[in-house]
Amino acid sequence: MSAEESNKIAADKAAIREAIEQWAIFRDMGDAERIAPLYAEGARMHTLFMDAPAADFIRLVGAPHGPAKGTHFMGAGLIEVEGARALAATQFLLCVRARLGPVLCDITANARFHDLFIKTDGRWRIWERHAVYEKDRIDSVEPGAAIPLDRAILDSLPEPCRHLAYLQAMAGKAIRANDPPYHGEALAELGRRARAWLSGGAP
Repeated sequence: MSAEESNKIAADKAAIREAIEQWAIFRDMGDAERIAPLYAEGARMHTLFMDAPAADFIRLVGAPHGPAKGTHFMGAGLIEVEGARALAATQFLLCVRARLGPVLCDITANARFHDLFIKTDGRWRIWERHAVYEKDRIDSVEPGAAIPLDRAILDSLPEPCRHLAYLQAMAGKAIRANDPPYHGEALAELGRRARAWLSGGAP
């Protein structure tokens, strides 16, 4: 690989990483106007409660009662670039403070974003995003306060993110309990499909 090619790939990776970090800031600020250009036309979002066009997610970001507000701390990432397509995997920590009944709670989730990126009009944009959760926990802000959790509902939710999912369910969201690829063959299939897409196939 020539120095010119190496520099171009480095610049592409830096631009993709910047988009990932901007997404976190704009999402946490509820800034739908500035998060919208980070998505390509026709992009899709796969989250705990939706598998839908990114446009639907963008509308929720700007809504007063959209997804549970929190803070995304973006961690280490891996980016692969092939022409005008790229794959990115980014670790993140999501921290949410919310009230369940009378108890103020902190929910913390460890997860990764698996992204397909595409370069359009000279800019890298998200084409498809999956949130893959690894584990989460819930704590009362007031030490010793009993959190009112319905055990039957909690046990019905995906184990890697059941506390976060519980909060979303209590807010009226329909949780995708069986579809998100948290582990095993489903996660492996997501990886195979992403690599096929990087090589020019359909997502």
